[in-house]
Amino acid sequence: MTVLIVIFAVCAVIAALVSFVLLSSLSVRIVYKETLEVFAGLSFIKFKIFPRKKKEKVKKKKRKKKAKAANDSSAAREGAEQKENIPDSLKDAHKSKKKDIGETLKLVFEIIKSVFDVMGKRAVIKIDELCVVVSREDAADTAVYFGICGGVVSNILAFTSNFGKAVINDKNISVDPDFISGKSSLSTDITLSVPTGSLLIGLIKGYLKGISKK
Repeated sequence: MTVLIVIFAVCAVIAALVSFVLLSSLSVRIVYKETLEVFAGLSFIKFKIFPRKKKEKVKKKKRKKKAKAANDSSAAREGAEQKENIPDSLKDAHKSKKKDIGETLKLVFEIIKSVFDVMGKRAVIKIDELCVVVSREDAADTAVYFGICGGVVSNILAFTSNFGKAVINDKNISVDPDFISGKSSLSTDITLSVPTGSLLIGLIKGYLKGISKK
């Protein structure tokens, strides 16, 4: 009798877990404020997939080891002097790579397309925020990058029509040029989701069609 109760309890737990998964939605959230972050989730369970914390910890450990190895104060001073002697052009190039809003927007677009390829037309896209401010030191460059970023944002909005449902907060969608500050900025908050049951049915249908063609 006790064995039957245990078996029944295990089956009930498994059934509850399966029901939870099938009734939940798989989601991918793309957030960019100062850095790009990508989250994945199942219903209320969320976790960060980019950037990975493990890699950050490894980098910190390596930095600590290097710091311990650098016991010679004179060597440390020489290193500091070398950093100071780096040409301004290289520093500016490095900064421009980090602040290239156009490239970041293209990356966001590629993530959306790749997620759509997996989830299919049953997916739902929700754009809570997509605000771009384009500003370069040269006014002509600002105008050029403004056109590029405007085109990428237009492509993102147009691509949302491929999804089963699109929820867009129009109040938080903007692309603006700034000819004064010289500092570009980007704020995004985009979530893509699909019901797990619908995704499973789609995969099964695709598998059956593949078998029938063989």
